[in-house]
Order: sequence, then C-alpha cells, then structure tokens
Amino acid sequence: MLVNVEDFRREARKALPRFVFDYIDGAADDGDCMRRNRSDFDALTLSPRVLRDTSRITASVTVFGSTWAAPFGIAPTGLNGLVRPRGDAALAVSAARAGVPFVLSTASNMRLEDVRAAAPDGVPSSSRSAASSVTSVQVLVSTVMACPRRPESR
Repeated sequence: MLVNVEDFRREARKALPRFVFDYIDGAADDGDCMRRNRSDFDALTLSPRVLRDTSRITASVTVFGSTWAAPFGIAPTGLNGLVRPRGDAALAVSAARAGVPFVLSTASNMRLEDVRAAAPDGVPSSSRSAASSVTSVQVLVSTVMACPRRPESR
C-alpha cells in the first residue's frame, strides 16, 4: 500500500531506471532548499478535528484573479517524459481536474501547444529559465498568448 512519500519513493526506485530516479529524486545544487523544506514540513503537526461541520470548508485561494482549488500547484520539473510518455500532458490534465495550476518547464519534452491542447481548461502557466535573448522570451510569450485560454473563474 502506498501511504506516504517514502512509499512512493521506494516504488519509483524499483520501477525506474537508476538515472531517471536519481534525476527526479535529486535536489538542485547542494540540496539546501530540499533539506530546509523537509525540516519545515517535519515541524508541522496536523491535528484532526472530528464531529465538526465541514460542509462549507474550502481550501481554495484566489491568485492574480484566478481561483485555485488548493493553495498550491504543480511546479515546473523538466524531462517528465523520462518517467512517462507525454508526462507533462498527464500532469497538466491532472492539475486541471484538481483545479490547480500546472507550470510547464522550459526543459519539457513536449511543446507548450501540445500540453495546452491536452488540458485546455487548466490554469495556463509556463516557466522561463535563464533567457538566452530577448527574442527567445518574445517567442515564448507569443506562443503562450496564442494558446487557447479558459475563461477566468471569479
């Protein structure tokens, strides 16, 4: 049974080629940010409350005029196609179904237009790592703007 992050890591280690698992499981630079995130998360305690009216509770937030179903999204990770063919499309579709944004990495194995076509109702997002030129950013912005957009939820 897969219950927590370590369970998923163990199964991924078994299922994926080592270089793919190491890429996904690894952290940038010296891993400082990952260690701080883990430490901060470990410091949290979730206390269940029972016999409460939960009919009106929502985790939704409004960010830049868009309503998200939860206060997080799917961050850009490159080369998702190493793990699963059309991995970015699968992530974008799942994010759209969950009502949270998916941010496409510039190191994606898929074209932005193809990801948007797979999840036309998703929250449109794209990342841009180090820009090599103003022209490359202009091309990216033009591509993003040309993709069909969902109506803003208010």
